[in-house]
Amino acid sequence: GGGSVRGYAYQGIGPKDADGEPIGGLSFFETSVEMRIAITDTIGVVPFVDAGTVSTNQFPDFSGMKVGAGVGLRYITPFGPLRIDAAVP
Repeated sequence: GGGSVRGYAYQGIGPKDADGEPIGGLSFFETSVEMRIAITDTIGVVPFVDAGTVSTNQFPDFSGMKVGAGVGLRYITPFGPLRIDAAVP
């Protein structure tokens, strides 16, 4: 979650203990697809879909895959791009 699968909270997609606290994992998988659409030379719109999973197993368990989708705005500055994204699970 957070920076990997947008739309989910930080540590929101991984395994949790009996109290609902994140316990981490031994493996993870994440992927993302974005379409960058230039509006002007400095402004762009970015629809995206992210997916990922965290597993306590040595290899990722794809049955727990989480997906988030949304749209972002990019503004290119002389110091680098500024970005803001909004997503839902």
